Amino acid sequence: MKRFISRINIKVKKKAWMDNLSESMSYEIIAQHSRRLILALKLNKIIKRFMICCGKGSCYVRARITIREVALRSGVSIGTVSNVLNNVPSVGKSIRRRVLRVIRDLNYEPNRVAQSLVSGHTQTLAFIIPDICNPFFPEMVQGASDKASAHDYNLFLGNIGKYPKRETEYIRDFVSQGVDGLIIATSDYSKYGPEEQKQIRDLRIPIVMVDRNIPGLELDLVCFDNVRCAQIAVTHLVNSGYRKIGMILGPIQTMTARERLEGGSMILQERGLCRQELIKCGEFTLESGFQIMCSFLKNRNEVDAVFCANDMIAIGAIKAIEQKGYRVPEDVAVIGFDDLYLSSLIKPPLTAIHQPVYDLGATAVQMVIERIQGKAPQGSRKVILSGELVIRKSTLIPQANPNQ
Repeated sequence: MKRFISRINIKVKKKAWMDNLSESMSYEIIAQHSRRLILALKLNKIIKRFMICCGKGSCYVRARITIREVALRSGVSIGTVSNVLNNVPSVGKSIRRRVLRVIRDLNYEPNRVAQSLVSGHTQTLAFIIPDICNPFFPEMVQGASDKASAHDYNLFLGNIGKYPKRETEYIRDFVSQGVDGLIIATSDYSKYGPEEQKQIRDLRIPIVMVDRNIPGLELDLVCFDNVRCAQIAVTHLVNSGYRKIGMILGPIQTMTARERLEGGSMILQERGLCRQELIKCGEFTLESGFQIMCSFLKNRNEVDAVFCANDMIAIGAIKAIEQKGYRVPEDVAVIGFDDLYLSSLIKPPLTAIHQPVYDLGATAVQMVIERIQGKAPQGSRKVILSGELVIRKSTLIPQANPNQ
């Protein structure tokens, strides 16, 4: 019994029945005091749910500091403390310093739930992305998270992964949890029929689309200049002497794949190099790039360069080329689209269109916060970020071929 009392770390006045317990006590005596034991066990469980601050021979539960206590310690009203927390300019400098010092000394954290009841805002945002395993999206989320923190917002994350239905489920769940705004990088716009689009319009909270839009919905959008950047990439291949140029794209139901197809095809058609059999759509994954590149390599003379709609596809294509016994870029050149951090680390280093992915996420958060605060203009906005070509060894200019 003494061991039990010491284990729950509570100062308990020893009762006579505790002192007289022995191994030979009868079950009747144990039953008589079982209620006390059960209460002690329950108390132990309750204590474990709180922050326990134990010293020698004593223990206490740390209670949450309230705004009322901050006001009492500061010698001001609760309203004044609230004004300090909300940076109201009418508060005097000396009072502000005094209140902030008490807040720091007490380690006071404002009650977000109480604040949301007063302001009508929860200071939370939600970001829904297609695939957390694609290195493109973590970098985007990092930009969004940093920008949200700078504006004192918390950011929830929803990953769709291999379950497309999650997208609409996430939207419904996040809205029911009271988020102030949504940022969505849709995995498939085709799932948004007339009924789903009406549901989106009826949400009545700010929504910003990032990297991909939903046709038919007038929502704020931040994206890259996909058409122009694809033109730059394919032009680089053509100017480098390549003539049998293939294109490996992502899902055609995404804006990014459609626009990169448009830009790349435009250049190939202008130069008379467009071959439909060398244009394939798949997924924005390494596996998809590998499989489609293998199909191109069934006839070695079919392709001498490939434009990939993102870096993961390009890395998969390089793997396929090398596995089939060919070399990059001597046999087949490869160019990507993203310029992820790992693109300069693979062998050979990947030529790619560099995109400011971090800025994409940060800009999306800035746009949704402006909507929340009523600082955005009427009507939907579209922000287009530009990219640039980064040339590395995967598109080495080939030697002149007299038979070409």
